[in-house]
Amino acid sequence: MLRVQDAFPAAVIANLDLAMLDHWFSNEGMKLLIIPFEDKARDPDLRQETARKILTAVEEITAVPKATIAPPVPSSGITKLRQMPITYMAYNLSKAEHDTMLSRDVWSSEAITFRVLPTDPPCPDFLFMICSFTTLDEILIFNMVSKVWNDEETGNFIFYEINATKDGNWKAADETLKHLIKTLKVTQLKIRDKGSALTPHFNVYTDGKSMTNEELWANLHTFLANRKYSLPLQGKGTIIKAPFSCGACHGVDHPRGLCPFPEVKGWNGPLHRSEDDPRFRGRFYGRLA
Repeated sequence: MLRVQDAFPAAVIANLDLAMLDHWFSNEGMKLLIIPFEDKARDPDLRQETARKILTAVEEITAVPKATIAPPVPSSGITKLRQMPITYMAYNLSKAEHDTMLSRDVWSSEAITFRVLPTDPPCPDFLFMICSFTTLDEILIFNMVSKVWNDEETGNFIFYEINATKDGNWKAADETLKHLIKTLKVTQLKIRDKGSALTPHFNVYTDGKSMTNEELWANLHTFLANRKYSLPLQGKGTIIKAPFSCGACHGVDHPRGLCPFPEVKGWNGPLHRSEDDPRFRGRFYGRLA
């Protein structure tokens, strides 16, 4: 099933008040992170309403009698709407209820749609976007990126990172980094400019969800995003680390108009249209693996 791609592993708790996070972690029971779809999730005036909708969904899904939802509190200095945190915190969950919620990455309803994450979210698959090339050939871009990822400079970086591993688990670091290099994937977004001319963008992914070492992921991400990617007849590509912020799922690898979730069979959440559409109202929850 589709994953919502974040800019970096800790993006889901960015801009949250640290004192609130500490208080949340001090509560008993299992805990989860819940991130509603739609930009209205950022509206401070709608926090309590959104929390009630999430609580209703959690109760319907798990029948848990003690579930509690904490709305996000922004860290000091956060005043702009686009910077407002959108991560709600669920707690007082039993192990069974916790596992039930995590059995689906996304819960889709006409009333509210949200993604569910553990307290230690996996690393993103998305690394960066390459643009400025006038080609629609994904294989050409894949081969270009693969050549860079498998050259001597990348090999030297991997060797350095392995030897710098703090816990001394060099074998695990070696296997992880080589796995990420091998699981390269490139997809194209057919984006058009205002004149309807194609401006191809290519998303570069790897198997980030298999990685638990956030520091190692961050180091690899920074290194690879700063490499030069060029084609003989096309010149140098432009690298963008977090090119978009989808108005539906909040993913960074596509705009709302190209959000893949509305195309999923059984989808009951926001579509490629206004969030005020009356079709968004209701109570039926579709499960998305």
